[in-house]
Amino acid sequence: MQVHDLQRGRVAAISPAHQGSAIVLELREQTCVLSERPELPPWIARRAASCLLEPCVGDRVWFVAEAGPPGQQRSFVTAVLEREADERPARLSVEGTPELHIRAERLTLHADTQLGLQADEVRVHGRLLRAVLGECSSVVRTLFTHASKSTLVSKLVETVADRLSVHSKTSQRTVEELDQVKSGTIDYRATGSAQIGAEHALITGAELVKVDGGQIHLG
Repeated sequence: MQVHDLQRGRVAAISPAHQGSAIVLELREQTCVLSERPELPPWIARRAASCLLEPCVGDRVWFVAEAGPPGQQRSFVTAVLEREADERPARLSVEGTPELHIRAERLTLHADTQLGLQADEVRVHGRLLRAVLGECSSVVRTLFTHASKSTLVSKLVETVADRLSVHSKTSQRTVEELDQVKSGTIDYRATGSAQIGAEHALITGAELVKVDGGQIHLG
């Protein structure tokens, strides 16, 4: 009997109400094809709700078979006992439920090389968030941040943007050493007053310097 013929011809009767270990021969949408021994015909078993680790072809699993008339018995894979060392990922999944809740006083996730989170929406709620990173790189299409207070302490800050807009009621900046702006055109406008004060103030125009006002005081 071929493995793909199991679905059409049903499975040969297995010993009623027994359990043991078997090898996974084939994976289907929600079932596994198992073989207890080479001389016995294979059969189909469902993954039990308690078996969080998804079986793979070649795994040795523990199964439980219910008692019942031939052709009406049900068999379940309850655990993955052994898997050959290879690069196949171990997947934990829960079928038949839309949500999975893990609750603990303290929960730690540790990965030696990489930890990935993938979802259509990721939500994080907490009173305090602390992150210590050696290097951070992010790609965001749209970013909106609302904070009552924000403080950035850094040795070097570089911002590259096609357009930069800043809106605030009050803006104050303190630069201890050099403050330099290079631009194709600079336009400063104030509805009230504009003041520039320095020990030495220099205004240089290669072609034209124009001062226009109702009153001009020099000296």
